[in-house]
Amino acid sequence: MQNKKQLIMYIIIVFVLILLFLGIGLIVYKSAFEDTESKNNNNDDELNTLGLRLYNYVNIREGEFILFDTENVLTYNDLQEDQKLMLVHALIPNTAKTINEECGDDSTNCIKESISQRVFQRYYDRLFGRDKNINYQNYFEYIDCLDCYFEDGMYQCKKSECKDVNSVVQYINYDSVKMNNNDVILNVKSIFVSADGVYKDKSLQNKLDSIDYYNEVRSKLSDEDYYKGLTNHNNLNYNNFLKRLFEKYVDAAVYEVTFKEYDDNYYWYSTRLVK
Repeated sequence: MQNKKQLIMYIIIVFVLILLFLGIGLIVYKSAFEDTESKNNNNDDELNTLGLRLYNYVNIREGEFILFDTENVLTYNDLQEDQKLMLVHALIPNTAKTINEECGDDSTNCIKESISQRVFQRYYDRLFGRDKNINYQNYFEYIDCLDCYFEDGMYQCKKSECKDVNSVVQYINYDSVKMNNNDVILNVKSIFVSADGVYKDKSLQNKLDSIDYYNEVRSKLSDEDYYKGLTNHNNLNYNNFLKRLFEKYVDAAVYEVTFKEYDDNYYWYSTRLVK
């Protein structure tokens, strides 16, 4: 009888120990899972932050969105030399330029901006990579209507008459980001708007909608905010305007924008139309 009691007690002790070990194992597993999930979420947040930062390098309108003017694949060698220069100009903040405040918007032929060769090189490297060489030729900057020429180690930019831009306006919007090996790849959506409707393509062959919804959304955005958005100035109201457009046009065109790593930095490598 005593042996039987001892056996029952032994079984109970073993059962309790098993439950204890299982409980500890579950706690350790749950903690590891939560740590992994938290780490993955942090990685996703960091990647998205990187994606948004790199998107600002290509979200540059110079008359057109030069880096999204393709029906196939666009790379550095496909760009014209003046296009490369005007894109870099648009990236350089006013704080890195010498601005002549006396040269007003209505002036012509006065030097409005001066940019040192060192500054221009820095932003050229940032956009296109440090392995590229700059061809310091003349270019026209569309946003502020500037004729720019290189002289004595400086880009000097004179106020000029504004040039006409395409009546068909392209809008783009950041969609998502992913890593592929060491490349950062953005998905960017695009639509084109003309006087008669919203289109998926620049040639206006694939119509998504009439102009009515666009006009409705546009009417709720002030001209000032709209102009700021069109001239590469970050603007919350303009961004909300874009958000509403792209929520409506889910069948917009999609571009893959690839950034390559070089010297611990990422530079634009290509834009490819995928949809």
